[in-house]
Amino acid sequence: MLKGRPMQQRRPEISVPKHTRKLFCPNCSQPLLNERSLLVKYWRAQDTVYYCYCSHCAWCGEIVDNARVVISELDEGS
Repeated sequence: MLKGRPMQQRRPEISVPKHTRKLFCPNCSQPLLNERSLLVKYWRAQDTVYYCYCSHCAWCGEIVDNARVVISELDEGS
């Protein structure tokens, strides 16, 4: 029988690319890069879309990073 330190359970490591920016839940502001939350990144045309699930508050939805936004100004007389 081997004596010494008891075996410790290893927690799975989360591999997050270095270029991924840190995202926060828009409902509770907890970071979405933890082991129980879900974060899926995909692209829709020119936009980057993150499908997210927050394990802290159970919010799920999409966060869209728009590549370009065009807004027109209204005339003050209208």
